[in-house]
Amino acid sequence: MQSLSNCELADMVYVYGYCDGNASKAKTEYQIRFPNRIQPSRKSFSNIFRKLRTGTFARKQERVRRSSRDEDVMDLVEANPSISTRRAATQIGVSKNYAWRVMKNAGIHPYHFQKVQALKEIDYASRITFCDWVIRSYEQDPRLLNQILYTDEAMFTREGIFNSRNNHYWSKENPHIIRQHAFQERIAVNVWAGMIGNQLIGPYFLPGRLDSELYLDFLLNRLFDLLDDVNLADLRLIHFQHDGAPPHFARSVREHLNETFGQRWIGRNGPIKWPPRSPDLTPLDFYLWGVCKDMVYKTPVHTREDLMNGINNAFEILKNNPNQIRSATRAVLKRCRMCRSHNGHHFEQFL
Repeated sequence: MQSLSNCELADMVYVYGYCDGNASKAKTEYQIRFPNRIQPSRKSFSNIFRKLRTGTFARKQERVRRSSRDEDVMDLVEANPSISTRRAATQIGVSKNYAWRVMKNAGIHPYHFQKVQALKEIDYASRITFCDWVIRSYEQDPRLLNQILYTDEAMFTREGIFNSRNNHYWSKENPHIIRQHAFQERIAVNVWAGMIGNQLIGPYFLPGRLDSELYLDFLLNRLFDLLDDVNLADLRLIHFQHDGAPPHFARSVREHLNETFGQRWIGRNGPIKWPPRSPDLTPLDFYLWGVCKDMVYKTPVHTREDLMNGINNAFEILKNNPNQIRSATRAVLKRCRMCRSHNGHHFEQFL
């Protein structure tokens, strides 16, 4: 408790009272409210409240004089905020733990970079236009969130996603564990999926790499079979969405969408224009594909059947969590509002 500031102590007392003196609930609530702070133990909440009641909450304020090495650490961090504690310690001639302690005492926390889609200057206006349409349409009819069918395609391969820096194998002795990659025999599956309301549609395995003829055939002969479980009332008012991939933009595809959905489709140069380079506005990109690939690649893939079975199993698990699907589709409204408030620029780092 001695390392906590008065502000942190006051927040702990407030949360403890908010939870009616339940220390376990207070610990959980504090973690939700202040995820980037040092997390106190359950017992700390009751101890601090007891000290406050006995008049010993206030700590003696001691003027802490920084050593020259402390100043060197802080000067280095201020000059280069992305420097690692190891490099800072090496440059100054102190231990890594010492550098870390100086930063911690100064209230500095390490934050990770977040990867986002590169945008062009011309993208901002189109993103604002689309977000304005979503916000305005929702205000006129909240059912809109259950009527947009978000669709996309993704390629799964046997390589999967593996970050050697973030994956470890704990053992007392080095097991010299390996993971194969760069296979000569390439295995790839192209998958179509959709999300509407609280429903996940698919997967549908496309026979090869997508082109306009294959995509048109899918729309004509497969799409509505996949939508059998969608509520009929929502199906009649469905807004079909896809991005601006070249197969989606073919004249034959656009003509079919005009005949089938009229003014209720979203895409490149559609009645409702989809903004280019905007994966942050569709739940398949900001939610589905990442979650699905995490599940699929938990186990090594040896055959095409392994890959397809893994995808099917992942979709089955996700379909059994409709609330999670609904949260993802409803999140589009919040994201549109944030995108609008940031004038079409990146916003995911503020979520």
